[in-house]
Order: sequence, then structure tokens, then C-alpha cells
Amino acid sequence: MAYLPALAASLLLVASSFQGLLPKPSAIQHVTFVATTEPEAAAPRGKITLLLDVTPDPKVHVYAPGAEDYVQTTLKVMPVATSSAGKPAYPPAELVFDTALNKKIPQYTKTFRIRQPLTLGAVKSGDRVEIAGTLAYQACDDRMCYPPTTAAVNWTVNVK
Repeated sequence: MAYLPALAASLLLVASSFQGLLPKPSAIQHVTFVATTEPEAAAPRGKITLLLDVTPDPKVHVYAPGAEDYVQTTLKVMPVATSSAGKPAYPPAELVFDTALNKKIPQYTKTFRIRQPLTLGAVKSGDRVEIAGTLAYQACDDRMCYPPTTAAVNWTVNVK
């Protein structure tokens, strides 16, 4: 039994050495995103907009709302108990003609911003409110579509 701690330490060392070989999350997800708020701080029971700037990798697209029969890009926010979220607003998409299907499909190929309105609840001045959400999408390039992905997104709202 004395060898178990040494074995565990050895396994941890081996696992950590392989960590550098794993692809970075953006290489797996095929998009990068930045979460911010507008304005940067809000009053108790005030309104704020959660912003998510999403950038597909070069030569990659994600499907926009309205892309029937495809996994559409969707933002879901889990507001804290006393806050309430409105409906997210997606920017207009590019209509890209698909020759195989002979139709135009809405998609994003460049950086786009999703705007999520939020009304804070009974919070105190000086608080920092953590808001969690998920971004679901499917990335494709000119050769293939990758498995649908759901990525965690987090915002910090400063209460003034």
C-alpha cells in the first residue's frame, strides 16, 4: 500500500507532461470568443447588456439563426436568482449559397456580436455578480463540419 502515493505522483507527473501536447481549446472549438458588458458596471436592479464577440477561425463558418436543418449558433444565459435575462439579439448573417443544396444558408464567417439584455435583481452596491452561460454552435470549413460544440461563457458584472 505504501507504493500507491508514489504511483499517484508518477501518474500526475506523466499526465502533466502530456498537457502541453493537447490542442488548445480554440483549436478544438474552431472559434474564439470574448465576453464583456455594456456598460462596464450597473446599479442594483439596473439594466446591462452582456456582449459576446465570437470569431470563427479562418476559413470556418458557424450557422446563424434561421439556418434550417443545421445546428444554429445559440447563446443561453443562466442569470442569478434575482436577475432576469431578455432575449439575445443576433446580428444579421451572411447568406451563403450552398451549391450542393442549391439554396442560401445564413452563416457567420467573420467576428460577430451577440447582445444579451439583463436586468439585475436585488444586489448591493460594490457586489460582483457572476453570470454563466453557454454558446452552442457547429463549425464547418470547406471540407467538413465538426461535431456540435457547447462552450461555457462567463461574465462578471460590477455593481455600482
